Amino acid sequence: MMALVHHRQKLPRAAGPGDYAPLFETAGKIAAALEVPTPVLFGAGNAPSTGERARLLTDINGTLSRMNDEQLSRATKMLKAFLG
Repeated sequence: MMALVHHRQKLPRAAGPGDYAPLFETAGKIAAALEVPTPVLFGAGNAPSTGERARLLTDINGTLSRMNDEQLSRATKMLKAFLG
């Protein structure tokens, strides 16, 4: 993936004076490699949660991040079955 990012550019972040941001074309290539829409790289569609929901989602995310690939695959299947 790093081959897609030009050497003179930094990864997407808040750009200040003198900083470089990736070209939209480069962001598009990264998004294509990750198989996500380009706006997702910039946080589009991510509404911040608050309160108990945010705490629960943070706990779930932490648990999922510690799973190996096999455990994550099983958890995904279980969630899909649970939600129908």
